[in-house]
This record gives sequence, C-alpha cells and structure tokens, in this order.
Amino acid sequence: MMSLATVRSRLNLSLLNMFSPQSAARSLLSSLAAGMLLTVAVGMPSAAANEAAAASAMTTAVAAADSCTVPAFQQLQTVGKTRLKVWFWDVYDAQLKTDTGAFSDANQRALQLTYLRDIDADDLVDTTADEWQRLGIEQTPEHQQWLQELREMWPNVSKGDCITLVETNAGDAQFYANQELLGEIASAQFTDDFLAIWLDAKSRFKDERDELIGAK
Repeated sequence: MMSLATVRSRLNLSLLNMFSPQSAARSLLSSLAAGMLLTVAVGMPSAAANEAAAASAMTTAVAAADSCTVPAFQQLQTVGKTRLKVWFWDVYDAQLKTDTGAFSDANQRALQLTYLRDIDADDLVDTTADEWQRLGIEQTPEHQQWLQELREMWPNVSKGDCITLVETNAGDAQFYANQELLGEIASAQFTDDFLAIWLDAKSRFKDERDELIGAK
C-alpha cells in the first residue's frame, strides 16, 4: 500500500491539468488526504461503493460528451485517451488530438480534460506553475504573465466540466470551458510549455502520458 506521503505527492498534480495528466489541486489534496485518513480508520470502501463510484463516473462521462463538443477539437484526429486515477479517486479524463492522428509529426495539437470532481481555478493555475518548475522550465517574466492570464481566464470547474486547449495554425493556445471560448494566449512557447505538463517525457504520470501519445 502506498504511504500517505507518496499519495500526497501524486495528488499534487490535478489539472489541468490540465491539460493529464497531471494532478490534484491543493484544496483537492487536503480534502482527499482527509478522506484517506478516514479510510484507514474505518476500512476500505465496499465493493458496492466502488461500483457506485464507477457508475457515477460513467454517467459524468456520458453527460460531458454532450456539453464538451468543441468543433475545433472535434475536427482533429484522436491520438490517445487516458484517465487519471489517484488511489480509488477519479480525477479527470484526458484526450489528445492532432491534425495527423499521430503525436510525433503533428502540426496542430489539442488536449481536452473532462474533470471528475470539483477544482478551484486558482488551484489549477498554481499546479501549472508547480509542474513547470518540476519539469525544469525556466520561469521567465513571460511565464508569470501567462499564469496571470490563466488566472483571469479560467473558471472554477465542477464535476463533468471540460477545459479544452486547441493549438491554432500559428501555434497559439485557445482555451474553451465546455463549449465556450474563454480566450487565447498568443505564444507558441506557452503552448509547448503548457502541453509539456502532460506530453513531456518527464511528465509526472508516465503511464497516462504514454496512453495519451498512443505509445501503449
């Protein structure tokens, strides 16, 4: 069984992403850690409880399919899909698409995260900054400006909500919340650095990363 310290470390990435896989936001970390302590005290969930949780996640996924239809995302070809789970908690479903249907030779990429629990927008942004630091991405003044733009752009997400990033032909990043266009960050460097949280070889969750890029 994983130690609580290990679980807390894995939960640190609840994003966003973003935009995956990556992670539980700080408020999620606190609440889930408390839930784990309770589990230790009263025992593991019953099989019935686990089945109910799985059914709830399935219902959420079906509902999200209707509310998360973004034409710019739908017109691309699927590369891979994954679900981020931490212990027996589902965090989000992630799907990567490109213009070619492959990861290695793509000119246009798009990533959609369907959240399976509620997360505050500030926690998503903070996790983005944390993951950039962990990946060794230099925190330039431009990165700080991008984080501020995300803080002003992103909403809090509820269970079933989707955040979608679509890369434009110029390499810029367009963000959608469900079907609504939130805004655009006009920087190909930002797009690369943001997607690195899920797609870089040093991504925190390697198995999920491999599923996203079609490597397994």
